[in-house]
Amino acid sequence: MRQRKTTTEQSIRSWLRSCAASEREIFARLWGLPLPDTDRESAADDLAAAALTPDMVAHILATLTPPERSALERVLAEEGVLPAAILEREYGAVRLPAEYANPRTFLLNQSEPATTTERLFILGLILPAQQGRMRVYTVPVDLRPLLPTVPPPDRTLHLTPAPDPSIVVTADLAALEQNILTLLVLAQAGDLTVVPGRGMNKASLLRLAKRWGMSKDDLRGITYEQHWRYVHFLRLVLQGADLLRITADQELRPTSLVPDWLQASQLERQRRLLEGWVQSEWDELKRFLGIEIKGYAFERDLTATHRAITDILARVPPTTWITWEALLDEVLRVMPDFARPSGVYDTWRLVDYRGQPLDGFEHWRDVEGELLKATIGGSLRWLGLTDYGGMPRTENEEYSEPVAFRLTALGAAVLNVGSAPSEPDYEPLVVQATYDIIVPPRAALFDRFQVERVAQWVSGTDSDEAAVYRLTKASVQQAVAQGIDSDAIIRWLEQATAAALAQNVVYSLREWSEQHGQLTLSQSALLRADDPLLLDQVRRDRRVRMPPVEELDTQTWLLDENDAVALAEALRKAGYGLAGEVQPATGPALKERDLTVLAVALKFYIRVCAELQIDHDAGGAMLRRFERLLNERQRTTAEQVVSAALAALHDVLKRRR
Repeated sequence: MRQRKTTTEQSIRSWLRSCAASEREIFARLWGLPLPDTDRESAADDLAAAALTPDMVAHILATLTPPERSALERVLAEEGVLPAAILEREYGAVRLPAEYANPRTFLLNQSEPATTTERLFILGLILPAQQGRMRVYTVPVDLRPLLPTVPPPDRTLHLTPAPDPSIVVTADLAALEQNILTLLVLAQAGDLTVVPGRGMNKASLLRLAKRWGMSKDDLRGITYEQHWRYVHFLRLVLQGADLLRITADQELRPTSLVPDWLQASQLERQRRLLEGWVQSEWDELKRFLGIEIKGYAFERDLTATHRAITDILARVPPTTWITWEALLDEVLRVMPDFARPSGVYDTWRLVDYRGQPLDGFEHWRDVEGELLKATIGGSLRWLGLTDYGGMPRTENEEYSEPVAFRLTALGAAVLNVGSAPSEPDYEPLVVQATYDIIVPPRAALFDRFQVERVAQWVSGTDSDEAAVYRLTKASVQQAVAQGIDSDAIIRWLEQATAAALAQNVVYSLREWSEQHGQLTLSQSALLRADDPLLLDQVRRDRRVRMPPVEELDTQTWLLDENDAVALAEALRKAGYGLAGEVQPATGPALKERDLTVLAVALKFYIRVCAELQIDHDAGGAMLRRFERLLNERQRTTAEQVVSAALAALHDVLKRRR
């Protein structure tokens, strides 16, 4: 029989139609059916009708050996489709002529008895198929209703609780949130720059290390983010959770989802972080184990692997110590292919950190087993979901050999296998009359983030000690520049402290806020005349079309530098003897109409993103820089066009609803 690539919805009827007459004769003999009349067009349909009866199917099932019936039920338990590599690993491969050097070699190999998989294949009880890149075996769809119902495979992990280990390394949720907060704060300030393919650069890592109480010596040998495993992990998780994004300028910036995440419950925050890890590109195989893929891993899906591991962990009794060996034994028994669902273990060309090959299912414990240990005891412990326990290697050695793990109460709640723990009691901030803000270690995460936006950090790096910030004129005015007014700062501080602020603090906050913007620095052009009457004549001259000006005195007018070039040309054409040269404002070599169109596009983009609450890189500062290239007429035109376009867009959307 020839093996063909089919779809997973292949039926016996369609398969027989595609077979040669000789193959249909073989099928008929094996099933004990009359030989089909090869001259009739309906020969394949007649043969299928004769085979697909309850009595005939029951007869064929009765001829199967226990291993053959077990293999058939193995496929049926997976809804009639099973990766070929898995079935062949358990019940033997199908030998095909194309796999041999010549027909003689193939015939010589037939002296060996048929494998269980071959017997089902020869009988037509399973058909080869292709599911994407994966080769599978499938039970024909028109045969399935006539076969016994097989329940789905039992994925229960039978795990016996282990005794408490002598050394326990617990998850530090407070440290995790403090570290994430530091990353978000530095990103908010624009202090984190990313190098494509390598992560944050050395300068960004130094800023982060300083906030964590570390020195330059602690970062010796660390050049890029990927050299600092924990930071690389956090950044990828936060990006996967849509809390950080990389701008067009290769800067890390918080997204618009950060405020909601900061104010969510601890349970919801952790669920988002877990999903961020699932969706992230963090690869434990490489980052923890040093295992490299030298071959082809087309079917590898890192997100699916992460999700499969969380599914495994959700089957473990919560808050109960489980030994690694017990877990690996059970996973190997009930769901060994969680990381490689195709069942193919010889194409990735895996090598360990010593360059030793790890291909083949025989290396399952060295690859999948170690991956489970690294993920549950590493990544998920960093996320505050698991603890791990160990035993000292020697009597006087502090380093522990990991022997067990447990799912924390919060981890069980995140995975929906335990009740949610009560929300922590958050401590209020303390704002002193000296302008110092004391942030206790158990302050709400949102309050800790907000204080970073309005005050200057002074001291405090650990999650278990109070941090000190100071309100200064510079920090307050920087907050005002970001759109936070003094009244909003006062309201938030009084809410976060649950007390009224000292009067001198309130007075200073308002005074510093009002001082912001009192000085303005800009570039302008001056038009001077010896005779004040000449300026008045120029204003009335229709040929000149005088732009808006500010009269500094009777002989000097101030105008926008972007209007100066056009005014100079108009004055010369009108016959005024203009002295001096006017240089055009620095900007792209674009015509006036081009700049107006670009201004319209930029303003429209910013407005639409704001209404849709989409993060973007075109901030107010960029718009202000671009508007310096425009004159007053261009600015007015752009604003009018954008307003009209937004109104038209709203009308179209309303009609479509």
